[in-house]
Amino acid sequence: MDKRQHPRFNCDLETEVRAGGRALSARALDISRGGICLCVDRPVPVGATIEVALRLVLSETQYSEPLILRARTMWCTTLKEGHQLGCMFGQLPPEHARYLEMFLRFLRGTSGEDPGTTEADPDNEPFA
Repeated sequence: MDKRQHPRFNCDLETEVRAGGRALSARALDISRGGICLCVDRPVPVGATIEVALRLVLSETQYSEPLILRARTMWCTTLKEGHQLGCMFGQLPPEHARYLEMFLRFLRGTSGEDPGTTEADPDNEPFA
């Protein structure tokens, strides 16, 4: 049984991570109010504080302003091509929490408060 506090939603988003003063390209695989799963090309130490820059793709040429969220790496797993990071968001300022909720509604394809049906499938999670 999944003991997560917040539902996760599958995604495939290009993003950027700042860790230890350096920028890394990353791909977000799933996201929730509590954290994010990322793929990066280099390992990031467990317990590191990182910044994740998320942008909504509004059209082929338009993107939202980035939402910069602080997170802590909870685990880092080596894959064939890169590394997968499990990151937990800390206490978010109210403005960031509202923007993240809007971001999650956009990913769900809903504009209301309904959680939708695009939650990540826990049976298809390699590190659940």
